Amino acid sequence: MGLTDLIRLAGQNLWRRQARTILTILGVIIGTVCIILMVALGISNYRQYEAYFSASTSLTQIEVYATAGDAYGGAGITDETIAGFLSIDGVDEATPVLYMPVYADAGQYEANLNVRAVDGDYIGDDLVFINGGMFDSASTTPQLVVGYYAQNSFIAQGEDESGYDVFNDADADISLPFDPSEQPLELYLGNVYGMETADMPSKRYVAAITGVLEKSQDEQGYSVYMSLDVAKTMIQQNHALADSIGIEAGSYTTALVRAEDLDSVSGIVDTLNQMGYEAYSAGEALKSMQDEQARQQSQLTFIGLIALFVSAIGIANTMMTSILERRREIGIMKVTGLALPGIRRMFLIEAAVIGLFGGAAGTVISYVVAFFVNNAPGETVILGMYFEEGMVLIIPIWLALAGMGIAVFIGVIAGLYPAWKATKQSPMDAIRGV
Repeated sequence: MGLTDLIRLAGQNLWRRQARTILTILGVIIGTVCIILMVALGISNYRQYEAYFSASTSLTQIEVYATAGDAYGGAGITDETIAGFLSIDGVDEATPVLYMPVYADAGQYEANLNVRAVDGDYIGDDLVFINGGMFDSASTTPQLVVGYYAQNSFIAQGEDESGYDVFNDADADISLPFDPSEQPLELYLGNVYGMETADMPSKRYVAAITGVLEKSQDEQGYSVYMSLDVAKTMIQQNHALADSIGIEAGSYTTALVRAEDLDSVSGIVDTLNQMGYEAYSAGEALKSMQDEQARQQSQLTFIGLIALFVSAIGIANTMMTSILERRREIGIMKVTGLALPGIRRMFLIEAAVIGLFGGAAGTVISYVVAFFVNNAPGETVILGMYFEEGMVLIIPIWLALAGMGIAVFIGVIAGLYPAWKATKQSPMDAIRGV
């Protein structure tokens, strides 16, 4: 009896016992759906965080923070230490970051800003604009790049700022209340309106807003950027005022270091920590997340495999019951000359068909579940994992094929013992029903 005949005979035998076959296939469907969705949840959760890290900052960028003063064994950041950072193996670029309070006067509007002064050549490629562009690093006058939400820092002259909150609704449409190309902008060092104290007045600077950044929930969305060289000049020209508010031109609390590649990040962070600095990298956080993801994925896969194991028990039970019911049929097959391997293959094919149908149906149902999850309004929480609105539950094609393959494999494994049992029966005892 050929393979085609065995497949046809296996299908006829399963069809004769429709109710039992359907119930067994249902168990395989549940197991297949469980393992596909468990693995898909892990994949989707990881890709969500990967997308967040990739969108918020460069994965090769490291933020370095000065620690407590020398009396506490800490380390500060100066121009000399920036040069030292560049000598660390794997470091491609490094720049200090100078935070400086300024007061901006735009006619009817004003703002107290905490400017982030940086090297424009370093950060220029990381910024994405909706209007305008990067400040000119060669300019000797202040030029500002404003984050999307930082536009709300400008309020009407004399308006009470106590109830003002720059951290608006993330979906709100925000814009500058004036046209920066037409309205001159006056800038003063410090955060007191006008800086017109009797003993330490700030020099007045004519400034310009060169660009506005796209909507972003990371630091860029709420920051205002200026050229580091211009900021240093402002501090030197207002040194008494700068000293009074704790700003020094050559001293910084933060620096940015860019690694040559992602593999170098961990070593650079360790070196910076050994030098006494606090260092953070989204790339290193992503690697830690990968390790956590691997553990989480193992747990989810184990849960799915338990469901498939229960399905395997159901298949084995169905096949053993089928053997008991078909003793005479098996005996006749042996008497009429059907070889034992043929009988064994017939039962294995029946088990594999149950696994195949259950796996295929389970895969289709998994895609249906994913469709409803992906189109559900609002945020979604599944098994303790949070998914933002618009996030996609991903079922790669390889996962769908693997789910079906595992279902068929489980079916065959579950049918091994019943198939072996069927070949061990005595033909005459089987015919007599013993």
